[in-house]
Amino acid sequence: MSAATSVKSNGHSSAPPPTTPSSPTSPERTHELNVVKDATCTFCGCVCDDIDLTVDGHKIVEAERACVLGKGWFLNHDIEDRPACLIQGQPATVAEGIERASQILAGAKYPLVYGLSDTTAESQRVAVGIADWIGGNVDTTTSVCHGPSGMAFQGVGEVTASLGEVRNRGDFIMFWGSNPAESHPRHFTKYSLMPKGMFLPNGRKDRTMVIVDVRKTKSAKAADIYIPIKPRSDFEALWALRALAQGIDLDPVQVEAETGVPLATWQDLMDRMKRAKFGVIFFGMGVTMTRGKHANSEALLALTRDMNRHTRFVCKPNRGHGNVTGADNVVTWRTGYPFGVNLGRGYPRFNPGEYTAADVLARREADAALIIASDPMANFSQPAREHLKSIPYIALDPKDSPTTRHAAVAFTVATYGINVPGTVYRMDDVPIPLRPAFDSPFPSDFEILSGIERRVKVLKAAANGMPASRLSL
Repeated sequence: MSAATSVKSNGHSSAPPPTTPSSPTSPERTHELNVVKDATCTFCGCVCDDIDLTVDGHKIVEAERACVLGKGWFLNHDIEDRPACLIQGQPATVAEGIERASQILAGAKYPLVYGLSDTTAESQRVAVGIADWIGGNVDTTTSVCHGPSGMAFQGVGEVTASLGEVRNRGDFIMFWGSNPAESHPRHFTKYSLMPKGMFLPNGRKDRTMVIVDVRKTKSAKAADIYIPIKPRSDFEALWALRALAQGIDLDPVQVEAETGVPLATWQDLMDRMKRAKFGVIFFGMGVTMTRGKHANSEALLALTRDMNRHTRFVCKPNRGHGNVTGADNVVTWRTGYPFGVNLGRGYPRFNPGEYTAADVLARREADAALIIASDPMANFSQPAREHLKSIPYIALDPKDSPTTRHAAVAFTVATYGINVPGTVYRMDDVPIPLRPAFDSPFPSDFEILSGIERRVKVLKAAANGMPASRLSL
């Protein structure tokens, strides 16, 4: 075999791209392709950990078993030609950036730490530590997606299961306000609908699938039953089902007027739910970000609890970002609450609407910020964006974004899962290890945040007249 022919680990050969012999810029490839088995995709909350990546130098050329979103995540990843650190838009060393960032955060009176959903659990842990040292707010992207679910979990509790249990046992699958066919393309085939399970040997034939949504999505086309409810009526519909689960008579005219669905349809759905051996409800932002918000989530969680008087039922939110579930877990470990936590008094206080990032910025309260793996400049309200632009803040991101462009200190970091190892959490709270494809010339979030935490510790100790040796991380 010539040196220009590459071999994958699965034994198949592939020819290199054609080159022009006379061109000095297109030499023949003299290295073999590298294959990373069972890599983890961190694009969405499914966190599929069975992807085989074919790597050519610093480029992923194939992502076997990845969905269309996962392929875009892997195949479009490039190492950008930009400085590892910018201070006020000017190139600087990483050490200089860490020093400037630490000075900003240590000197702030009401700092904000925000983002965290697209980085490793190890980095998230350090970020919460920084928020604790500087007495600031720590918030994650949960506050603008499934934050109401986090509030509901604390009020009602959660009857839960792993996606492995769903795959092996779930014979009744309901998606409420969620469209996994477009948001989580492998959800159906890997976990919830198509796979043959231990107790469901016929796969799809052994399952009943129900979609409840305000519009007929691509997911609805795959359902056995599609129930189109009236917009902004999720709370009423869920309470109607709770009443039917407990055998309470309802007024058919009132139910249809409030939900847009005949009572007979809801009764048929409840009969099917009671006949299920293992029912599963997945819910999305169609529940959490519409009228009712956390009350909707509480009603759904309570319905799941009610159904366990008749059969086995569980529910899970369909989470979006690759490690947003990890962010919830880590912030909860460290503070007792999942998001929107204030540490200014030396102990954690939780109050969504008061301590959540979008609200703190919109009210012009924060005087500094640390933005990690998120882009609030692209999706927060105009008042929040304007205030963020007016204060010094630090941004960590693998890519150039509206948030990095306005940062006082911007770090270009390696991409988790592709360049950086660590741990992420699947949407069912199961931790998954990362197997990176190749190294990056840029530092990781963990390295940058660890440097900031060490320096902030020293600065805060000096400000309080205390030797740094008396403080422990």
